[in-house]
Amino acid sequence: MIVLCTGTDEARARNAAREYVLKARAKRPDLSYLRITPDSFDASHITEWVGSQGLFVHKLLFVLDGVLADSEARDALKGAIKEIRESENVFLFLESANTKDLSAFRNAAEKVYEFERKAVPEKTQDPWALMNAVRARNAQRAWAVYRNELAQGTPVEVLAGSVHSVLRSAVEKGNRNYPNDEAARASLSFADRYHRALSGASSLSLEEEVEAFLLCL
Repeated sequence: MIVLCTGTDEARARNAAREYVLKARAKRPDLSYLRITPDSFDASHITEWVGSQGLFVHKLLFVLDGVLADSEARDALKGAIKEIRESENVFLFLESANTKDLSAFRNAAEKVYEFERKAVPEKTQDPWALMNAVRARNAQRAWAVYRNELAQGTPVEVLAGSVHSVLRSAVEKGNRNYPNDEAARASLSFADRYHRALSGASSLSLEEEVEAFLLCL
């Protein structure tokens, strides 16, 4: 089974993919899933992915994040598209609208979630929105603002600095949304994610580490 999340509004497409995974795991808490990126993709595993099953579940969920942007990976997957479409496992493709030859996967998909970015005047985004969301400890709002800022071209380093500033303030001045020593723990956790991403000690990029932290506020 193929599911495709795409469109010019990449933030909404990514959100749709995340919601699909969350809903699938809510229905089946024991559902196993694997996120595959261009760096971790290995064409030799396609046959295994198509036919494999979990030990206690009949279906597995594979999230292929931007994999089709790589021509070799795209060709390999396209060559097995019939088997992927007929597989009992779910293959969720999260792709940019600019990905070449996406039509073959769109036509084979059982479900397609496509989002077009609406033209909006510049500077409609509240420059303090991310900081306010982190200060309020609103994970959903913080994540949405973060993805929107990235889509508008704000450097991840700038956004990380905003998050750090709020956490440092919560430690130094206090914040009722971070009682007891939770501000200190959050600040240390964020700093650890930041430095691990920059040093290469983490398997996630800085963008992904910041996102993971915000989702756990």
